[in-house]
Amino acid sequence: MFEIGRIKDTVKLNRVQRFYHQVVTEVVHYSRGIAKRARYLSSNSDLSEPDSLHLAFAEAARVDVLLTTDDDFETIASGLSTAVKVINPVKFLKEVMP
Repeated sequence: MFEIGRIKDTVKLNRVQRFYHQVVTEVVHYSRGIAKRARYLSSNSDLSEPDSLHLAFAEAARVDVLLTTDDDFETIASGLSTAVKVINPVKFLKEVMP
């Protein structure tokens, strides 16, 4: 929710918050395991610390896909050993809705 809260356009913010509350079915809380995995990811790859945390949370939630508009995150994550596919939303939609 931190990044969502940074949206300055109130109309867009309201839409994103409504969407978020409609689709979020599980909340994963910060843990030592997530912190350890994030530290490992950031020290053993070119992932930034925030991206490492995003990926560690996604792994903990056992998601299949993590959507991002950060091209660097997508590229770096594609070379990591993880079950989570990090992909741009547009690319993802093209894959699932050919």
